[in-house]
Amino acid sequence: LGLLAGLARAELPPEVAAELARAGVPRERVAVFIQPLDAAEPVLTHNPDAALNPASAMKLVTSFAALDQLGPAWTWRTPVWLEGGLAGGTLSGNLVVQGRGDPTLTLERLWLLQRELRLSGVRHVRGGLVLDTAYFDLDRADPGTFDGVPLAPYNAQAGALVTNYNAFPLRFERAGGGVRAVPELAPPGFVLDSALTPEPGDCEQWRDDLALTPLGGGALRLEGPFPEGCGERVRAFNLFPPEVTFDYLFRALWAEGGGGIVRVTESGAAPERAPDLEFVSPPLAETEKRRPCSFS
Repeated sequence: LGLLAGLARAELPPEVAAELARAGVPRERVAVFIQPLDAAEPVLTHNPDAALNPASAMKLVTSFAALDQLGPAWTWRTPVWLEGGLAGGTLSGNLVVQGRGDPTLTLERLWLLQRELRLSGVRHVRGGLVLDTAYFDLDRADPGTFDGVPLAPYNAQAGALVTNYNAFPLRFERAGGGVRAVPELAPPGFVLDSALTPEPGDCEQWRDDLALTPLGGGALRLEGPFPEGCGERVRAFNLFPPEVTFDYLFRALWAEGGGGIVRVTESGAAPERAPDLEFVSPPLAETEKRRPCSFS
């Protein structure tokens, strides 16, 4: 803002215009409106009435609406029920998790939720996971509709039970003339077949050309080019619907802690009784959307 001090103009400062030209961005595709809160008039306007995609600035609108409607002390609660008896660290029935929209369920906080379960005595689950995702009534959407890149993490669907922003991390590395794709965190039995093709070139936009193909039985094949300039990479992908990502990551973390879940995961309704555990998010005012460490 130092460039704009004391200015009241409709033209972009020369330094800004030069950077736009260098980046190949037409001036007519840029809108600027800058007005100090204690001023009666803006200090800079450029195409102020143009209808453009607000991009990340849209977060200001949703953040204001959340603070206005919910208040800064609002917390999300994720209730959990234990079905069946608990003896010797083994739960004889299902573990029921109800999603209520907590956006802060990163891998770290999912680990904390599981730690609370272990502190309550649960080590092994003879039943399965039952996921109640009916809190939001959302239609299924094609994640590639926006820009044709369905695997991009920013195209992840919203949901009542979303963990790690629905980002599933994969590690890529050269191996025997090909490219290995290895999940950073995956449940026992997860199979990812890499059919990536090594190619010359730099590493820009390579994710846009990747494709995921189900092979049946839960196995997946990842296809597309992998430029030589990428080297070894860790990237996160929007591979699955939110409840599937939650299932995979929950089971993987649980297995890392030495626990087991015997039966398959199902969708279902939470019991009507009070939950056995409620995992509480940080207050809304402290909630910050941090990118997972494997996002970059």
